[in-house]
Amino acid sequence: MVDTRSTPTLQLFSLRYSYTLSPAQLRKSKSSAAGGTPNATLNIQHTRKIFSPANLLHPRASWATQTCASDLSPEKARDGSRTARDGVCLVPQPSASPDDPLNWSLTKKNVIFGTVCLASFAGVASVNVHQLAYIRQASYYHKSPVELSYSIAAGVAGQMGGPLLFVPLSSIIGRSSLIFWSLFGSLASNIWAPLMTGPNDYIPFVMSRMLAGLFGSVPPILATGLIMDLYFLHQRGKAFTVLEVSLLAGAVAAPVFGGFIADTKPWPNVFWWLVAVIAVSIPLGMATRLSKFTCLLVFAAFFFLEETAFRRNEESEPLPQRPSSFMSNRIATFFPGTAVVPRTTVAHIANRYITPLKIGLSPVTMIVGFFVVCIYGFAVGLGIVVSIFLQTPEMVGGYGFTPNQNAEFNFSQWAGLVLCQICGAFLNDRIPLSISRRRGGAWHLEYRLYPIFLVAAASPIGFGIFGAGIEYHLHYMVLALGTFLVIFGACYSTPISVNYIIECFKNSPLEVAVIMNVYRQILALALPFFLFPWEGAVSAGWLFGMMAFFCVFATMLLGVVVWKGPALRRWNLEKDATEDGIKIISSDRSSDTSLNN
Repeated sequence: MVDTRSTPTLQLFSLRYSYTLSPAQLRKSKSSAAGGTPNATLNIQHTRKIFSPANLLHPRASWATQTCASDLSPEKARDGSRTARDGVCLVPQPSASPDDPLNWSLTKKNVIFGTVCLASFAGVASVNVHQLAYIRQASYYHKSPVELSYSIAAGVAGQMGGPLLFVPLSSIIGRSSLIFWSLFGSLASNIWAPLMTGPNDYIPFVMSRMLAGLFGSVPPILATGLIMDLYFLHQRGKAFTVLEVSLLAGAVAAPVFGGFIADTKPWPNVFWWLVAVIAVSIPLGMATRLSKFTCLLVFAAFFFLEETAFRRNEESEPLPQRPSSFMSNRIATFFPGTAVVPRTTVAHIANRYITPLKIGLSPVTMIVGFFVVCIYGFAVGLGIVVSIFLQTPEMVGGYGFTPNQNAEFNFSQWAGLVLCQICGAFLNDRIPLSISRRRGGAWHLEYRLYPIFLVAAASPIGFGIFGAGIEYHLHYMVLALGTFLVIFGACYSTPISVNYIIECFKNSPLEVAVIMNVYRQILALALPFFLFPWEGAVSAGWLFGMMAFFCVFATMLLGVVVWKGPALRRWNLEKDATEDGIKIISSDRSSDTSLNN
């Protein structure tokens, strides 16, 4: 037994407990590390959070390099694997190296992930921040509000094309560097847009929105790789939900802020707050408007992002040794070169451009992708056109809302996001683990999809209510209820679907995220061009009613994946490793039904 009073120790901090391990216990050999947890004295005590600037900024500080206590257990499973509380096995098993991201503290993991989520929020917000300013903005360009909605479509096109173009470059410069420099592209595009105020500036304005989508799409795609690197299997459901909420928060919150601003200020002002969020302390030369703000996102990215790649098997390329000093580490991480990633070949980069297509054409991806097209694509389409319905004058069948009233209406979407976050945090991991526990403790990928069916009716009912409200010109609160249900259903179901496909191609998370992003955005890109002709052909009620029926059909197809998933996965065009069949619940705890992770 180790006497921790006389031995230098390293603290492992979590939200509830801290475990004390000696340095010698952390330096276990590779063979013993593969077997389980070090035989250490574990002192459980009240948490003392250490969050000083020195601890935060130093890449080798103890807060940053030790395994979080919530992922450890004082016991080993009977097969020798390391487990979390309640007998949930850690998948993948962490190595003995302090450089392994799985061994980093929960604080460091969440700071890195939170920074990327904030960047994802800003990237999505860049595309539709002016959504509630359509009516005011149209007069500047002598265009109709529908033509102004094409600027949203241009941004969505950028969101689709950006990952296809940029993500393979992460093999050359690293993920963190790609995120960091994409923020400067977002910054430039959001400075360009509000300067386009002349009557002939419509096309340049639309181009600025396309570039905003192009650069803003990078952080949310690369965030999926960070989730797979940083979190264990039993934590990924929560992480993907948080990422999805940050994306839809950008789509929902940005128009609300823009609407409040556009109601009292000229429309170019709706962009300046977002410029401040992305990065404001960088000397931009636009001083008078921006000097009041402080740096936020670029500052956070520079200080907190780290490359999370780790070599987990002998087949992987060796990683370069990362500098230990803070400034050297930042230079190696963010400036061009291969200082934090292994050198690659042209053939490897070309393969990364092809792999998303092979994944996207696999049967299981096509079925789940069609579900995402319907659930998410129609929801985004509703968000694009709802402001047109609401701000159209009452004399021609609209509701005569001002931008300020439209922004207040959009709080119904906020309510859907809040409910999604609550349900995702409590259900997205618990339900699959509970099913696994009841079926002998083995993990099967299709368990991940079960929570979707709890809320499968939300989106179809929401579209039906919204369509009826528009058709019969019901009270705007009826529209708010329909919008709430649609946003909740889309936000809850989409991250689970993406998580499932990523786990079907475990070693290619970025490529999966790229192609699933295409499925998410393709309908949102096309809808503005045919939505109103569609409405003219069938009426508003049947327009949204047909969306509801498409969602029901897509959910039925998803049931086929749950039923025949293993057979469908055998037809995948891209063969990849999975965690299917792995023991996730240790046999000595399989009878315990409580889940506290």
